[in-house]
Amino acid sequence: MDLVAPTPHVVLGPFYPVPPPEDAGADLFRGRCAGGDTVSGLVVITGRVLRTNGNPIRDALVEIWQANAAGRYVHVRDTNTAPLDPDFLGYGRDRTGADGRYRFLTVLPGPYHDGQEWRAPHVHFQVTGPSDRLITQLFFANEPLHRTDAWFQRSRRPHMLEAPLTPTGDRASTVTWDIFLGGA
Repeated sequence: MDLVAPTPHVVLGPFYPVPPPEDAGADLFRGRCAGGDTVSGLVVITGRVLRTNGNPIRDALVEIWQANAAGRYVHVRDTNTAPLDPDFLGYGRDRTGADGRYRFLTVLPGPYHDGQEWRAPHVHFQVTGPSDRLITQLFFANEPLHRTDAWFQRSRRPHMLEAPLTPTGDRASTVTWDIFLGGA
């Protein structure tokens, strides 16, 4: 495989959970996923963490956090008045296997106004490998709000931040997004 550019860095954002929920895993729901957030549909996010030469990174910690389907974060500083789903954690973590794969079960995040502009639906990622750390965001392909989302527009390689949603039926979708950490 030819070298690929590293996945671009995108701002951490104000709503990284401090401290992260102790019971967090790769499923962003507490107990059941039948709460109000599922109105937008479930999303399975999968992908691989790779070096820029295509080699997988084993045992990388992949953390995600996001707004719920209504555009609200599960964070004390989020002043959005949209409803919260008591079963949605808004944060998850997974470790990659020998093949570099990760997998999360979540909901499609809603857009929200950050006080200056509308943010396109996105999922925050922090990936910590053996010698690298990347903070970035996953955006969903063909989203009209990308045209006005400053963080998406300011990225050096915005095409590397997008992945298409593939419907799987019954209001569920999958998205596959590979993350490339700098260095071969």
